[in-house]
Amino acid sequence: MTQGQLPDQGWWQTNPWARMSFSRLAAHRRCPAWYRYTSIDWHASSTGPEQEAGHVVQDVLQRVFDGNPASDVSATALGERALARATRLFEKAWEQAITDFRANPNAVGDFAALDRARYAGHIERGLEFHLREVHAWLSDRHPRTGARLGLPAYGAVIDAWTGTRPWHAPASSEAGEPALEVIPQGWFQGQYDLVYEWTGARRIVDLKASSGSSIFSPEIAEQLTSYTFMERALGRGTPEGLEAWFLGQSEPMVFAVPDEAATDAWAERVRALLVKTGVGGARPDRADFDPAPEQPAGRSAAAGAASAWCAVCPAAYTCKVSGKKAPPAGRGVAFSPALPKGRGLTVEGLVLGMKAPRTERGKEKRRLTIVNESGVASFKWEERDCRKFFERGLRAGRVVRITGLNAWSPDDAPEQVHYFTSAGSTAEVVAEDWGGSVANRGVIEHDAPALGE
Repeated sequence: MTQGQLPDQGWWQTNPWARMSFSRLAAHRRCPAWYRYTSIDWHASSTGPEQEAGHVVQDVLQRVFDGNPASDVSATALGERALARATRLFEKAWEQAITDFRANPNAVGDFAALDRARYAGHIERGLEFHLREVHAWLSDRHPRTGARLGLPAYGAVIDAWTGTRPWHAPASSEAGEPALEVIPQGWFQGQYDLVYEWTGARRIVDLKASSGSSIFSPEIAEQLTSYTFMERALGRGTPEGLEAWFLGQSEPMVFAVPDEAATDAWAERVRALLVKTGVGGARPDRADFDPAPEQPAGRSAAAGAASAWCAVCPAAYTCKVSGKKAPPAGRGVAFSPALPKGRGLTVEGLVLGMKAPRTERGKEKRRLTIVNESGVASFKWEERDCRKFFERGLRAGRVVRITGLNAWSPDDAPEQVHYFTSAGSTAEVVAEDWGGSVANRGVIEHDAPALGE
């Protein structure tokens, strides 16, 4: 069995970055090169406005669900008051999101250009779906089967509101990232959006701030399969139900719960991929992750591209089958076949994205990924230096030139060249945009699981 070839639980606790998630698994199914880019080479990707708008919708709905209505509110007034509160929260959160997006050096696109009314409608639809749960409680009926549940005869509407309140992940860090659950074996992690338990069993709900028509939408079935596997692996048994709430649709989507044989087979495929990736062992064979994109059903590839996925793949500028062309290296060094060593070096290219800053050995560092016609490279620099570059206009989606870099290689791996900033390092913008269109950069909608989860 593949399980015997994976590291034990202790290894995964020390190396949480290596855990599989549905996001990483979905990337591999779309194209092995997408997976290699994000989960083997750990290159960074940019953030799109649709992603952040989806987060606003989810955060507002969760805040409303967590609130307490007045003890004497009627069932009719409950919905009106909940919507009024959601509207106030949404307007404030939306304005803050516009400000935050503009200040985010990893953001590509214009948040303010999004259709605000569309996302306000998603909030209203999410409340509508939740209120159906509340009214099902008041009717002592299961919201899906209509069967009587034998609930206590509570008279107050507030009891129905608090009794049906769904569980959702709490924020676990200063950055507001949700806590992730990890299976006991350590190699898989994930987190659900909502879990309804008031019927006496667990129904898992995934929220989607979309109409369900994006290229990512069909992936929801496998995402819910991964949740079923997690439930069983965590000792909770089989969930009662699996649902997707595409908030641009009029009804929730209800999925059949896969049996244990199906989730066992699914888990075996995941473990096999981890073995191929080389976790805890030898380095992977990079040829196993050459471009071989799936062609999504009902989608057409752009001219020169091998698949419709190429339009949204973060690795597209590094790929020979995507049809996308990276900018020239200009006055900068070539990124392949091997980064050169030296002092006072220059790199030039398109900033594909950057990670959030993290503390390493007492210093805040940030990882940036830059591509040019010679290849792609990621650099990890101190946050204070990155901030200096940001002030000079460096951000995702721009072509930049960074000068004054020094190279270093560890003694035990001389082929690995690392670039460090120096006191004289500076950055300048060569072009505000590459390709002149969002279509050329690629946009990841909120339907897509977050890369690098």
